[in-house]
Amino acid sequence: MTQQASNLIVSIAEAMNPSKRHTMEDVHVTLNPGTWGCNDPEMAYIGVYDGHGGRDTVDFLENALHQNIAQELNMNDNNNGNNDNVNNHDKNNNHDVDVNVNASTHVKIERAFLMTDVQSQMSGIQISGATVALCLIKKHSNGKKITIHSANA
Repeated sequence: MTQQASNLIVSIAEAMNPSKRHTMEDVHVTLNPGTWGCNDPEMAYIGVYDGHGGRDTVDFLENALHQNIAQELNMNDNNNGNNDNVNNHDKNNNHDVDVNVNASTHVKIERAFLMTDVQSQMSGIQISGATVALCLIKKHSNGKKITIHSANA
């Protein structure tokens, strides 16, 4: 049985003051459920990227960040290469780590931020930067509840 993803209604406005800036360094991304690679058919993505020092970073983020978040959300952290329900010992912190626990959405977003940062540096972007604010919006199947995950970096 397939479910049809519901669309978001989003209003967007932006203004650039040409007396203060010669280029617009900000980007917004709105992606309806089912359109951005996330396996959850009810998860939408909204991101605002506030660029500074040029457009290189926001141009990179516009194409990479949502893909990295989708990859993280789609990843099953429970797949540790075996089916045993055993704890691994974390030698650095001297405590047991349950490798069969799936990471939270917020941890997965944090990992995607880090991965995107490393990728942007590896692509040679060193002068410009950006501040990111994003929301993942999930409409639950009963239609009466939504969950909003927000993050910034």
